[in-house]
Amino acid sequence: MKQWVFMLGLSLSAFAGTSTLTGRITDSQGNPLNGTLVMSLPVPAQDPTTSTAIAPSPVFFRVSYGQISGTAPLYDVNTITPSGLYYVARAYNTQGMLQFYGNYVVTGATFDLGAATPTSITTSNISYLSPGFTNGNNTWTGINVFTQTVFAPAYASNSALPALTGFLRLETADQICWRNNANSTDLCLNKNTADLLNWPGNFSITGNGTAGGTFGIGGGTPLATSNQSGTGSICLTTNCQLVTPALNGVTISGTPSVGQTITATSPTAANWQTPAASPVKAIVNVASCALALNNGEWNCTGTITWGVTLSSTTYYADCAMSVPQPTGSYAIPAGFQAKFYWNVKSTTTMTYAINDDHSGSSGATYNLTCTAIE
Repeated sequence: MKQWVFMLGLSLSAFAGTSTLTGRITDSQGNPLNGTLVMSLPVPAQDPTTSTAIAPSPVFFRVSYGQISGTAPLYDVNTITPSGLYYVARAYNTQGMLQFYGNYVVTGATFDLGAATPTSITTSNISYLSPGFTNGNNTWTGINVFTQTVFAPAYASNSALPALTGFLRLETADQICWRNNANSTDLCLNKNTADLLNWPGNFSITGNGTAGGTFGIGGGTPLATSNQSGTGSICLTTNCQLVTPALNGVTISGTPSVGQTITATSPTAANWQTPAASPVKAIVNVASCALALNNGEWNCTGTITWGVTLSSTTYYADCAMSVPQPTGSYAIPAGFQAKFYWNVKSTTTMTYAINDDHSGSSGATYNLTCTAIE
């Protein structure tokens, strides 16, 4: 027996932590126990510092008048793997009958078995495939299947630089992928180096069946997408090219030139046309056209300057004369009767003549207001 205990003591790893067992054991009536105490690990273990396997072989201690004696140390279970290990303790009397048993988490340089509280052991205490810590950091290198709901405050990519916030934290090159319906390729949502989202397939927005789907840009009013038909692309840039667009059922065709506007050619069609030139008007007030006797008639001549250059000489001239009040011995209360004639039109001026049928009109002055209309 002594030789076996000595060999176990030599087999302990030089790197894993060890504990010296002490304490006092009594039987069920409180009498000091005489006999043997057996301590063993429940499963094979490993010293992680040396990658040395540890067999769950029993370690024996003498119990005399309740006191535990022996020099064989036990492993500190906090320094070996898997995590959550413990020692199974069984004490026998000198007749070999079991008097005492329990499960103990042996830690520290010395461990007082008599003063320790037995540990309640469940299946969650030990991870038999890979060490798992309930209050520490774990690294899972294989594929793990969880059949129940997994709750977590966040899920982070194992890439070097995942996002620091959010529920799903991805690195810049990470992507979220779905298998396509034909099971021929993956469809992945990702972002490029300009931090713009990319999706390789079509994009559909489904509403609630009443108002239709909506899509907002930049926090603005959502774009309605319900009850639409046809095919094509939606361009949301500042330099979109619209090929034969239709507005309210009117198809717009053609390419505009400078100065052209959209002109309807039918209730359902429109194209680009050059609008008609707007009227050009020049208003001139002539304050001095005094009548004089010339060739047996009372008349006067003058020139109107338009103030602009008209496009041609085929314009219309519309003139109105203010009738002066009569003076002299042949005065007519209703005013003079006169005739207006234009002589020569240029693109900047027009010459005219005024004839009066009444004598006694000498010195009378007519005021003119003329408008040129192209």
